[in-house]
Amino acid sequence: MSLEYPYAHGPLLDDRQTYFYSDYQGLTFLKAWKNDRQTARISIAPAPAPNPMVRELPIPGANVVTANLLEAILTVVLRESELSNAAQFWLAQLIKKFEVTKRVHSGYDSTFKAIDREDHKNLELYLRLAEVLECAVNTNLALSSLNCMLKVMDTLCALRQGLSEVQRARLSRLVDSERQFVNIITQRVGVPLIA
Repeated sequence: MSLEYPYAHGPLLDDRQTYFYSDYQGLTFLKAWKNDRQTARISIAPAPAPNPMVRELPIPGANVVTANLLEAILTVVLRESELSNAAQFWLAQLIKKFEVTKRVHSGYDSTFKAIDREDHKNLELYLRLAEVLECAVNTNLALSSLNCMLKVMDTLCALRQGLSEVQRARLSRLVDSERQFVNIITQRVGVPLIA
């Protein structure tokens, strides 16, 4: 039985994926996911590794420019073997916000609500969030980070035609990392996933 992976298609920035009441489809689902990701994996240029511009983490309760926040978290994750409390706080805020809205807004106010609810179509922010989540998963293999990464990747794969050549190369590298993470988890629970 062939199954199509249903979560990485369509205009997901306009029509958010809900993921509600998903049927359990086991290994067939994992194979469909893998095949779908493989179509997004085609790389044109060498994929650069994340290289953040050094930024300071904001103080909780301050307005946040998302691009700066992502760079700051990425800097911490790449420099340290574990996340600081401040980096964990901000990463948790981003994960929670994305899990609820399936969007990455360009800025958030002091209560972490989007400053402009319509400003959520910058694919660079989604790509950088995926890279931050990738590094966080590499640090501690937290399922909350991996779960969010899978959903961000669904959005990016659905919208890959809107990415530049360099961004598509970064997406390709992320697909490889995502597959490695899923392989680790499936091996832990004894479910073989094709390499």
